[in-house]
Amino acid sequence: MHYSEKHRTASVQVRSASSSNHILEETSSTSVARLVSGAQRGTGRAPIREISRSAATSTNQHLPSGYTPNHANFQREAERYKKKAGGFVGSSSTTVQVKVTMVKPVKKGGAVVFTPIHEDLWVTISIPANIGMEALRHASIEGLRPVWDRWSHNYPINEEEATIFASAGKGHKKVFGENCILELFLKTSRGSAPVASYNFSSVIPLLLHFSSAFFEAVADHCLVEESRPEATELEASTRRTVRPIPRRRRQDLSTKPAPGTSIQGDQFDQESARGLERRLSRLSLENTGQQGMESQGVKRKRVVPDPSEDHHEDRPLRKTSRTLFVANAREIQAALRSQGAGHEHLRKFKVLFRVIPARKWSEEALVGKLDLLNLPRVEGEMEVDLMIQKSLTGTFKTAHHGQIVPPTVGIPPCFMEKICVKQAYQQRPGGAISRYRGADDFEKIVKEVICLDWATILLDLTYGFIEGAVTEYGDPPEKIPQLCFVRTMLAEAPQEQKHFLIEEWVESVGGFTKYINNGHPVSCVQANAPREAHQIAEFLCFAQHVQYNHTDGLAFTSDYQGSGDMLTDPQIISDPSLGAIFGGGNTSKGIKNFRVEHECSANSYCCHFGLGFKDVAADGGTTIDDVD
Repeated sequence: MHYSEKHRTASVQVRSASSSNHILEETSSTSVARLVSGAQRGTGRAPIREISRSAATSTNQHLPSGYTPNHANFQREAERYKKKAGGFVGSSSTTVQVKVTMVKPVKKGGAVVFTPIHEDLWVTISIPANIGMEALRHASIEGLRPVWDRWSHNYPINEEEATIFASAGKGHKKVFGENCILELFLKTSRGSAPVASYNFSSVIPLLLHFSSAFFEAVADHCLVEESRPEATELEASTRRTVRPIPRRRRQDLSTKPAPGTSIQGDQFDQESARGLERRLSRLSLENTGQQGMESQGVKRKRVVPDPSEDHHEDRPLRKTSRTLFVANAREIQAALRSQGAGHEHLRKFKVLFRVIPARKWSEEALVGKLDLLNLPRVEGEMEVDLMIQKSLTGTFKTAHHGQIVPPTVGIPPCFMEKICVKQAYQQRPGGAISRYRGADDFEKIVKEVICLDWATILLDLTYGFIEGAVTEYGDPPEKIPQLCFVRTMLAEAPQEQKHFLIEEWVESVGGFTKYINNGHPVSCVQANAPREAHQIAEFLCFAQHVQYNHTDGLAFTSDYQGSGDMLTDPQIISDPSLGAIFGGGNTSKGIKNFRVEHECSANSYCCHFGLGFKDVAADGGTTIDDVD
């Protein structure tokens, strides 16, 4: 075969197993070898398939479309480059153990450090020592996928967005290349071949890194998925009444079945069944609590144990009918998953606590603002249950159960057992929510602190007014509720760039009640609520009137809610001329419409203490119009 000088290339002879000579162009052979080598390392992009020897060598047959004579030598080339790729470690079959941990970047002290996403998001896998970058990345993600799917609610992973780092001295080195693992641990001296300098019997730590934006999207996805109420699944379950199976007493209670034998229905002892039900009932109440069962919408008939622990053979057995709860597969799956949910969603934060003082209506409160930055700081740790099913979602915040661990000196006793941890969020299109970070997060939480601070001050103003008015008007016909707002702290987690509003835990005695909505200064308590709730709502409407008068119509507290004698989550309504002091819930129409919407004549407290509204008089002073 002749070639022109322009297209002439060197050729090599490759002798096949059948001793027939095949001339392969060196350029084509090198190209195939590169593809084969890449395929062995997981970086190949073109699939190569072997064809039969006869198809490649026969002069009477044409090669299939897309094939060249080089394909006949696929296996030989593959073995040669496989052996070459593993030459540094002696054999291409050598494997190494790697521990892959999923991390995110966090700025710390001006530098970026890698922080594990969760203590369970890691996996140890075995990989070939001569593995390539793409294959390593794929193997790492697939190894982490079972844990990742449970943790992220099956959030999809784009492998191309992942980067792998390995420890390199005090820092980390990006992993890349066809021999990405081998190249990490090869020492090359001048004039000598690379030498492996790593003990492949130990575990190699690797970090699987994604961007912060990726984990923000994951957090939003988890928040939406966890906010789906499981009660909708429980409502769709099937419940039916099952007729109890008749059971006969055993003739001989002392006789036990032989090992390996089964107990038939007529041998089943009803007394043993009662004991089993009693133990299961006790265990259920200890683990979850009766209130937890009711919160999941599961109604079960309470098993009342026999008062006597001793059962006698001559005691007659009672035949009773009961409604047996029959759960579907989705209910059972949700119940089983919930057993470990409390631990999976626990997060521990190292924080700086600032205890907010309970200020009173005084000259000091009116002269100076609450100086949060100069409040004493207390270092400590807290655990927070971030499971959405156990949290409450408000208009601007989510509330979670938490605990300060261990109890810290300098923290008031009301925070020692349980705490309510609140985080600010913003609503995104489509219903998803996202968390604030850094300065934005601090600003939102500070406005919540200011609202609670001024709600406490204005409530003290109300009781101060009552103490003075009682001497003139006497005690009102209705009892004066003794209420207070929860104590609060501001918590800062510097490492996560997050801020939390910490409140003392409010036990839901008699239920959590909303007394007055943010939009209108009237009671919103349901008609069938207890009388005490209506009385508290009426008193709080009266408190709004007192506050409105004594601030010259500039501010009053709204959005009253709580349980028992504790109030929480207030909103301060202020005159628009003061600016956006108290957050997004401060509606301008609240001040403008107060005189019209406040039902003063129907309020027994307002009537008893002769409240009216202050008006500007002709001489520039103020007068009070008494209520008829």
